[in-house]
Amino acid sequence: MWFISGFAGLSGVFVTIDVLDFRFYLSLVPFFLSYGFGQALTDCFQIDTDKISSKYRPLSKGIIDKKEVFWVSLIGLVICGAILFYLNLYNAIFALLSIIGLASYSYVKKNFWALGPPLNSFVVSLLPVMGYLSFLQDEEEINISEILPISLVMFLAYNIFVLMGYLKDISADRTTGYRTYPVVWGWDKTVLISDFLYIISFYLIYANHWLNEKSWIFYVSAIVCALSGQLKAHVQKVKTEEHAFFPIIQSVRAFLLICYAIICYFNSEMFLWFILTHLLFEVVIYYRPERSQI
Repeated sequence: MWFISGFAGLSGVFVTIDVLDFRFYLSLVPFFLSYGFGQALTDCFQIDTDKISSKYRPLSKGIIDKKEVFWVSLIGLVICGAILFYLNLYNAIFALLSIIGLASYSYVKKNFWALGPPLNSFVVSLLPVMGYLSFLQDEEEINISEILPISLVMFLAYNIFVLMGYLKDISADRTTGYRTYPVVWGWDKTVLISDFLYIISFYLIYANHWLNEKSWIFYVSAIVCALSGQLKAHVQKVKTEEHAFFPIIQSVRAFLLICYAIICYFNSEMFLWFILTHLLFEVVIYYRPERSQI
């Protein structure tokens, strides 16, 4: 889901960027590719549960070697980090933290279950920070109050996706000893936590006044997606893995729409571009080869 990391990074980029030049297009490489490399890296450490819940994956089938995936993903992440380092030296710190977070995620998820979603979300929340730093002008000073709220919104919105994503792996996680939120507290409480995180996320966007005529459209659309997904999760009578996919995909849509809303506040000229990009996202989701993969 390269859309997620890409637009999370861009939500920070458009706070400080002036011109869409070569450096901007270069930044798209790490932002849009890092999610795939990161997902591959974390998959290397949780093949046990993936063999039950994600049998279709090449790693689960044994078609590709774990060591090869590990090194390719790690090298890919290092290259992404190097590009961000080129854009701003301070990015080296956050890129390193991201790699460490991804590499340790599966261990934390299994041994410190409550910290799994926050750690995963922390990695995503660093993307807007790196995007922000990448295009700071030399004479500008870092304004933490300018980027920290955006990073917090990314943290909360992605945390929802992680929690909802756990709903499709309950049986596999329980069998392999992963005490995730749904395994420990059940479906309903997990969805309630996500409700609470959504409320905070949307409030932060409103309270920070990141809304204009065009960003309002994305903001309201995000709320509609969030409400429909959460409502479906709440009223579902048979609460099993196969019924989790609509709430999960709605959480992804809401995440992306939140990103669009924030970016359009800083650059309303991106409005039509985001409409076209989101249509591409819908095409990719519709034609994905494995329907259960989100």
